[in-house]
Amino acid sequence: MGAGRGAFRQVVILALGAIMAASTAEVAHGATSPSRVRPGVVTGSTNWGLREILDSGPATTTFSLGTRPLVPLVGDWDSDDTRTPGTYEGGVFKLSNTIPPTTIFTVSYGSHPRGFPVAGDFDGDGTDDLAVFRGGTWHIRFADDGATTSVTFGVGTWPGTVPVAGDWNGDGTDGIGTFTLANGTWNLRQTASPGGTSDAGSFVFWNGTGSYPVVGDWDADGDDTVGYKKDTRWFLNNENDASSFDHSFTFGAANDLPVVWAVAATVANQPVGQITADITRTMTSARESALGDVVADAQLAATDGAAEGLAVVAFVNPGSVRADLTFASSPEAEGNGVVTHSEAYAVQSLGNTLVTMTLTGAQIERLLEQQFCGTNSGAFPTVLLPSVSLTYTWDASLAGGAICPSDPALGAVAPASILLNGVTVVPATSYRVTVDEFIAAGGEGFPVLTEGTSRLDGVGDLVAFEAYLATASPVSPPTLNRITRIN
Repeated sequence: MGAGRGAFRQVVILALGAIMAASTAEVAHGATSPSRVRPGVVTGSTNWGLREILDSGPATTTFSLGTRPLVPLVGDWDSDDTRTPGTYEGGVFKLSNTIPPTTIFTVSYGSHPRGFPVAGDFDGDGTDDLAVFRGGTWHIRFADDGATTSVTFGVGTWPGTVPVAGDWNGDGTDGIGTFTLANGTWNLRQTASPGGTSDAGSFVFWNGTGSYPVVGDWDADGDDTVGYKKDTRWFLNNENDASSFDHSFTFGAANDLPVVWAVAATVANQPVGQITADITRTMTSARESALGDVVADAQLAATDGAAEGLAVVAFVNPGSVRADLTFASSPEAEGNGVVTHSEAYAVQSLGNTLVTMTLTGAQIERLLEQQFCGTNSGAFPTVLLPSVSLTYTWDASLAGGAICPSDPALGAVAPASILLNGVTVVPATSYRVTVDEFIAAGGEGFPVLTEGTSRLDGVGDLVAFEAYLATASPVSPPTLNRITRIN
């Protein structure tokens, strides 16, 4: 119960299909982690944003909690293996067992105005206990019987010293620690018992003034380790020592307070489908990828019904496809070829809503042309991945103009090559097209999509992807013949 938690921690069980959509810019591909822990930020003490992957991107769940002044914290308040939000407001802990917070219960403890709250399972019973740190003393209240104790460890008082808690040795019980903001020194102790030294480590790990501590089981090995957020960037270390960071990503604004939460293993490891081989983002010379094609097929399947938009084609921005699907089992031992919720989320983690709109054939031609000109001109054009219903050819010798040609016949994509279900797209005919909400608003250099009419918002991209994996399994890598490049 202690693994994967720290000074600011949260677990929320998200039912499949209930991920909240969040409009945001697409970001570049980044490394992902098998860990259950995830980043979160709190803005202005009361506005929470949680993200379900240790990678750059937007918050996927947001809510507000508490009244300033307060300090946010998270914990498993009811022994259900979910860690939900709380606040510490003037000596009163206000805690909730749900996400978003609904019913709030209170615990009065530790009213010192410079005391800093910490949650940790200090006795290993499966429920997080409450603590208030001040002046080098930890005032702990145990959840099971309300008994209290005081432990001396560390020096200083918040805001100069920030207390942390984590399962430093993977034994299921949280130890304690401190981080000194002025010099980046961590002092960690295996247990929350009186007396003793920094037996879990004493070292410097930071990036100068402004580094703020986080704790979590970043590599899913059972031990909590350190990290910090500096401005908008997170730096995570898989060891409790002064070595260099092992993973880094951007999430949150510069002044946001970082929190660390985690998806419960029962949800993260829930199977959602099967694949027959690796399905990856590796691109052909035409800039088509197997995984991009599968995601496009999923989005078409989610929007081709009468109530869902009557789409005939879907286009996927390659920047929204965030990780590969691998056939080999992960360290969670779900089995070869099994795709879990966590793995599906890693692929579709931006939380975008699908939008189905009406475009003319001429506008589809312009959309495809805008892949190779304007803001997408250059050596690496932004080539959208089409669903299986559409194929076309582009000429590399004609790509890359800073200004898109007004005459489609002069562009990189030959209009006659654009086939929808084997039939040439007609410029004056209307077609129903699905894209995600970001490029639907003209993002990534596709202004023609702002001209689409009769718009219908659909499900989230993750919901569509998981539904497709469930119904089309086992999914095999498709033949890469939707986009043809010449020259």
